[in-house]
Amino acid sequence: MTLYLTQNLGHLPKYFALAYPAIFNSSCKCAAYRAISTTPDDDDRPFRKVSGAAAACEAYDLFHPYDRLGRALQDCNDDEPSNLTIGIEYEQGYMHVQLFEMVYQWQGYSSSNGNFCRECGLHFEASQETSSYEDRIRVFLNDVVRNKLTNNKYCSKDDIWKVVVAGEVPRAAIAELGNLAQRTLRLDHIKTLNDIDAALVESYGAASFALHTQIDPGADGHRVYASPSPEEEHSEL
Repeated sequence: MTLYLTQNLGHLPKYFALAYPAIFNSSCKCAAYRAISTTPDDDDRPFRKVSGAAAACEAYDLFHPYDRLGRALQDCNDDEPSNLTIGIEYEQGYMHVQLFEMVYQWQGYSSSNGNFCRECGLHFEASQETSSYEDRIRVFLNDVVRNKLTNNKYCSKDDIWKVVVAGEVPRAAIAELGNLAQRTLRLDHIKTLNDIDAALVESYGAASFALHTQIDPGADGHRVYASPSPEEEHSEL
């Protein structure tokens, strides 16, 4: 990629953002970053590293316009109520689910570590009956939401308004996942955003992160603030 860009631009590109799949562990993230480091001063330059689901949220720009979120204008601020989005990486080999809370002061997101379900990947649908596969996803989604929100005094399940999906799976599979999420969580107001091709949405979000980083390197906005927690274990690697 760097060689291709260099040939077309006439100079080495400078990268300002990297979106990586949630399945990457620390070693993979480090290797990916080093692979796109092209100059000695790269480590001193402003740079964003975000997960695929976070990049997908950024691509949809849920802060502008407010009606994309589906809430009234007076509810789109850092006072009560909270506004949550479920970010899902849906791939052939796994599913990863993460909750993002919109933080209007930063125009960014607060998140905690997500959860993996290898058997929820689309590849496993062919080896199971449809009902069994859907049941597995339903249990997984319920467990994630319950574990993250049951003892949370600031947010509840009713604060979830959008589902954003990234991954190289057919559009029909994403639509069905959105319907399944709505039925599972029993929230009539929840909506899955699918205006952007799920295979490309991470790239669009990463481009937005890169643009904002380049234009205003010191700004607090357009960031993803992860709550401190142990790094996720990746038995898939």
